[in-house]
Amino acid sequence: IISNSKTQLLNNIRIGNQPLSEVSEASFLGVTIDKKFTWISHINIVCKKISKCIGILLKVKRSLPISTMRLLYNTLVLPYLQYCLIVWGSAYITHMQPLFILQKKALKICNNLSPYTPTVTLFNSHKCLSIFQLYFVYACIFMFKYHNGMLPCNFNNYFQRSHCRTRYSHLYKTPKFVTKRTQRCIVYFSVKFWNSLTPEIINSTSLPMFKSKVKKYISSHPENYALFKID
Repeated sequence: IISNSKTQLLNNIRIGNQPLSEVSEASFLGVTIDKKFTWISHINIVCKKISKCIGILLKVKRSLPISTMRLLYNTLVLPYLQYCLIVWGSAYITHMQPLFILQKKALKICNNLSPYTPTVTLFNSHKCLSIFQLYFVYACIFMFKYHNGMLPCNFNNYFQRSHCRTRYSHLYKTPKFVTKRTQRCIVYFSVKFWNSLTPEIINSTSLPMFKSKVKKYISSHPENYALFKID
């Protein structure tokens, strides 16, 4: 039950004479959902998996060249960061920070860098995206698919166009939420990120081209990504 209330609401619900018990979290398609949508449990699980991968990277780093170590990062670590990120990537920064620290540690190991390497240098010099930048990219991809009618019909009329001049006809209205907490969802952030893109990026003729342009944009304009701070 997604609620802040501590009241048990499932006492009288039965399936085949078996009472349903309320749990604080449950796993669905590899994503752990907690009753308050904080994503803390899922992030902790991902952190444990990546920590194991870091242990593997530490054992083999002296035997393999940097090019192979980077492939291992893309194979062992990156999939855990990317999987369903569009769903849980809007968690509070304080909850995401342990995962971000592990990502930086893995990248430093794979690139044979000092543990004291500045974060900005780490990501910019090695053309990697942080977990926060990856969320930006996936949110923009979601909006590109919506804007071009590439999503299932369930998403029809999901967003409202902004009533602006023709030049800004690609903009959408940012959904209004009562609290800061309810703002932390893909419906809010996807529109916010999309409206920050340039028309040249939005008017890309294909999804691969759009992905490439967004990645270059977020790498070269980190100041426009005000939601999360790299350091």
